[in-house]
Amino acid sequence: MISRTFDVERINRVLRDPSVLASASIGQEVPEDISDFVENEKNVCLFTEHGGFMCFQFQPGWFDVHAAFLPEGRGKYALAAFRQAISELFSRHDARCLVAFIPDTNPAAGQLARWVGFRKDFPAECFGVPGVTMKLERESCLSVQ
Repeated sequence: MISRTFDVERINRVLRDPSVLASASIGQEVPEDISDFVENEKNVCLFTEHGGFMCFQFQPGWFDVHAAFLPEGRGKYALAAFRQAISELFSRHDARCLVAFIPDTNPAAGQLARWVGFRKDFPAECFGVPGVTMKLERESCLSVQ
């Protein structure tokens, strides 16, 4: 279902879809060319036909996870994909901890993160948008796989 991709066009097709763009960008402009991010071997893009996860490795073993799903890939489909992505990140990409910023304006993203085992870490603000940072450490991941 989920697999690593280096296909910039495939990722852009999801990110630039009007149903995704507002929540994925939290009000910021998404760069036209994301090739550097996607082609960087340290970063991991795990996608299905309806969307997926862009995971930026900001220090060894630590990934900032960003989800982007088309409407037909949300709900149970996204939940299954997230579980697969977590397994892939921890088993094949030496992840020790996954972090995600969840804006207050996107409660569905927070619910999805909680369902796969993420826990609130601390209140945060990103580009002026209030929210919370959540994290999932490898050790706690064993209970959600």
